[in-house]
Amino acid sequence: TLDLADGAFDTARETFMRALESPAVDHALRGRIRQNLGIIANIQGELDDAEQHYVDALDAFACCGDERGAAMVFNSLGILSADRKRWDEADERFRQSIEITTRLGDVHLRGLALLSHTEVHLALRHFDQASRVATEALRIFSSLGIVRHQADAYRVIGAVYRVTERFSL
Repeated sequence: TLDLADGAFDTARETFMRALESPAVDHALRGRIRQNLGIIANIQGELDDAEQHYVDALDAFACCGDERGAAMVFNSLGILSADRKRWDEADERFRQSIEITTRLGDVHLRGLALLSHTEVHLALRHFDQASRVATEALRIFSSLGIVRHQADAYRVIGAVYRVTERFSL
């Protein structure tokens, strides 16, 4: 196993690239590998490479009908677009992830996509939407008992209240 916390990104990238060369790699695994390569590239600031890996992951997931995988990639593409301050593009990618996760009934991944989407709403100063979406994500994470994501949702709600000077729930 690889411990990316130790900064072993180059080793991870090499391992994933070797895995892609294996004839045993099916479309589902290829999609996950490409998504992981995209995450590594994004963390290292290689945004063009990250985007290409995510697009390749989407293609692989489309080939095997893995909608959950596609939803995860759309969320990653949304984050990448937000990092680049391409707000319309980020908005569309998050909406695609939310639509798929809603249809699939994947509550956890839907909550993550909603929470990610709040960044777009905040950047565009759509504070009511940011608060509404963060509150929806908070309900999801509260019902799932995921404290870390609850804290992230509260952070967004607090940011909205700070900017709009509304302090009552």
